[in-house]
Amino acid sequence: MTDRRDPRESVFAFIAFAIIAAFVVIWAFVILQTLLTEPATGEDQVAVSSGLTSAAGAITTLLATRTASVLGFAATSREAPDGTPSPQGTVAGALTGATKWAIGAYLVVGIAVVITWLYRGAVSPQVVAAFALGVFGWLGSAAAIVFAARSTAGARQSGRAPL
Repeated sequence: MTDRRDPRESVFAFIAFAIIAAFVVIWAFVILQTLLTEPATGEDQVAVSSGLTSAAGAITTLLATRTASVLGFAATSREAPDGTPSPQGTVAGALTGATKWAIGAYLVVGIAVVITWLYRGAVSPQVVAAFALGVFGWLGSAAAIVFAARSTAGARQSGRAPL
């Protein structure tokens, strides 16, 4: 029996997991720096280098937009990555493994950033506060997508019009 998978899939999976790993590592540095250092004398916030701030912002935007858009498409299409109907028509069944990992990483890191922001408060760098607020927006959007998908699926099964 031969494996007929596209060889590009493994390259794409490697790239996806490298991006997810970079996201986790970059935010781990930001969180640790925020938790373990005090603002310099005369400064109001913990200093984070501009390079680290730019990298954190760029990779966060990449992961947030990717996961949000894929969630939206998955909720509307209800197809598995190979084009077949997803198991039980679920949103999760329509997501690739890399996308599931990205969503999980975004949630875990996002919650850690929110906790860091709440714990350190005013001394948190602006990049931490911005991401913490962005996590709430992302969670709200993800919840709306998932609940709308469930509402629509339930309405279809019962023969009612979706809300």
